[in-house]
Amino acid sequence: MLTLCIAGDEGEAQRATAEDKGRRGDWNSLRAVRTARGMALRTVAQRSGLDPGHLSKAERGEKQLSTDSLYRLAVVLALRELPQLLKPYIPERESA
Repeated sequence: MLTLCIAGDEGEAQRATAEDKGRRGDWNSLRAVRTARGMALRTVAQRSGLDPGHLSKAERGEKQLSTDSLYRLAVVLALRELPQLLKPYIPERESA
């Protein structure tokens, strides 16, 4: 089971849950987190550097997100623990 916990604007905990069995719609929790934050799909996509179409398909369970994309998405959505858990798996970017 995939469970994403977020804190609402007033500090109350909100929980978005979906079974993670690879079926279509299992990522509805991703959309639930985004909408609970009051963020439009295009805004989240732009801030995380993702294509809006790809993010939309990921929310519908039609596409998968890379670890790097999931990390950037977790940062934009201000998920507290997920970025910390993913950070060791994100390659360091070299400065140009």
